[in-house]
Amino acid sequence: MISLLRLSVFSPSPNLTSLFLRKSSQIISTRLTLSSKILLHPTPKGLAGSIEISSHEFSGTSLSGLYLSEFCVKSTERLKGYGSTLLTGVDSYASHINVKSIYLHVEKNNLKAIKCYTRAGYDILLPKDSREVFSSKLGLGEGKHWLMGKGVEEGEILGFDI
Repeated sequence: MISLLRLSVFSPSPNLTSLFLRKSSQIISTRLTLSSKILLHPTPKGLAGSIEISSHEFSGTSLSGLYLSEFCVKSTERLKGYGSTLLTGVDSYASHINVKSIYLHVEKNNLKAIKCYTRAGYDILLPKDSREVFSSKLGLGEGKHWLMGKGVEEGEILGFDI
């Protein structure tokens, strides 16, 4: 079910569909064994969206908190508040487990996603050695992504509006 949602959002070429579904299912299984959590937003029509929450990405870095990945909402279900509801669910989970900082990466050219995250209280963070190590460890250190965070110290925020 989650793999099908991700397929509909990330839509690889049609000849890769079965490979994508198989790899996605394997990745989900592996990440769940590493204590990842997946929040789902069901609707009467099916699954509208999901977001993965984890902390194992911080291993070997000086950062700590929660990391968000694989956030997706079906294109037919966007602008209905489902994404905001999922991000609110992340906040509730973080509060429940007493975690203050939440991080995510977003493509610099994905202005709609950046707006969604900004409305939910996330800020684009200033580059810093510890963050560069973290981003590189995840394969996201080529300058195509912003690291955004919530619950980080004020002096760490890159101040501009999108």
